[in-house]
Parts: sequence; structure tokens; C-alpha cells
Amino acid sequence: MGYWGEFRRYWPNLLGAGIGLAVGSALNHYLMNVFAPALIGEFGWSRAQFALVGSLGIVSLFLVPIAGRIVDKYGARVGAGIGFAVVPLGYLALSFMTGDIYQLYGILLVKNVFGVLTTGIVFSRVIVERFDAARGMALSLLMTGAPLMGAIAVPIAGEIIETEGWRIAYRIMAAASAMGGLFA
Repeated sequence: MGYWGEFRRYWPNLLGAGIGLAVGSALNHYLMNVFAPALIGEFGWSRAQFALVGSLGIVSLFLVPIAGRIVDKYGARVGAGIGFAVVPLGYLALSFMTGDIYQLYGILLVKNVFGVLTTGIVFSRVIVERFDAARGMALSLLMTGAPLMGAIAVPIAGEIIETEGWRIAYRIMAAASAMGGLFA
């Protein structure tokens, strides 16, 4: 099939995987700091309490092998389906927080547990199964999805938070994640 032939044949897989990666768990990493001032201001959390959110990612260390096994056994579609069943619900749950910092920690912990199934572990499998001659370039293009979405989403989310509030912004993230997950 050749280098360019792989792109002609499998571009829908590459596009779907890129969108899935862009609107999955990675999106939260780019946007969390945009939400910080509004959440800290409304709920009176200290910056130190909010900063602990970054440490929740350590859970992924233990979950990555499990996610890999799920993808090996059931395939990328099932893995991503599980992840995208939970991640948008996590964004929605964030929009209903009432002020207890442990709500934030708990929601993000659950989102991180299942969010591993919306990362490169799942979507790189889609690329590796289809691309051979152009595998390196396809994987490189795949990995641009999340930072590109982050660059687009940060100013938009900031504007929504400022004009409509952080709750609406989280609900929009939930919708974007759900639609992107379905597309992927």
C-alpha cells in the first residue's frame, strides 16, 4: 500500500483517534488551571488544597497496565467506550460541586481511573494496527490532537468561565467530551 496509501486509506481512523485523544482525559490537564481561580474564589479553598489535584495523577501509574490489558483483550473501541462513558459524566459532576474539596478530589480520582482509557494507550493502538510504513508520522500526528485542542480550548474556556460561569464551562466540556468520544 505504501506510505501515502496508508494515509489515504486510514485517515478516518487517524482523525477519530486524534479527536478521541484530544477530548478525553488530556483536556482536563490543559484546562484545570483555567478553572482554578473561579473554584478557589467561590469555595474558599487554599491554593495548596487545589494544588493537590496534580498529585491525583499518580493513580495512573497503577492503572496504565490495566488499561493496556483491557485494550489487548477487548480492543480500542471497548476501552475508549468505557472511558468515554465516564469522563463526560465526571465533567458534569464537577459542574454540580457544592464546595467540599473532597468532592473535587473524589470526582477527579474517578475521572482519572477511567480517563486512562481515553489516552494514548488506547488511541495509539488504533494507529499501530493500521499504519506500518507511515506509523511514526501517524503516531506523531495523533499526539498533536491533545495539545492542539488545549491551545484552542483554554481561551474559549476562560471566556466562558468569565461570562457564563465555571459550571456552564464544565457542562460544555462534558458535551464536547461526549460528542468527541462518540465520533472517535
